[in-house]
Amino acid sequence: VSKSVAVVANATLPTTFMQIANINELSVANRAVARYSDKKLVMAMMLDVTGSMGERGKIRSRRITGLSRRQQAMVATAVKRARTMGLLAYPDQDRKVRH
Repeated sequence: VSKSVAVVANATLPTTFMQIANINELSVANRAVARYSDKKLVMAMMLDVTGSMGERGKIRSRRITGLSRRQQAMVATAVKRARTMGLLAYPDQDRKVRH
């Protein structure tokens, strides 16, 4: 018994700017597979003590935090992953849109 789901999507999309080169549409395709796993997921929540996050959820620059390039890259990767998993809001996500 296979414990996976495969999704295949194909689409033809109209173009706007590419019509200058006589390309009126683009065909795109993608395939994704999700597999069930009974492996344990270990998750750890960490408190940011580096001061790398500002009040509005933006990552502060290295100049302000004093982190090295490598440390800053690690923070950026961790923040990106946390946002993707929904554990951390995107900057200004909770603010109301002004008209």
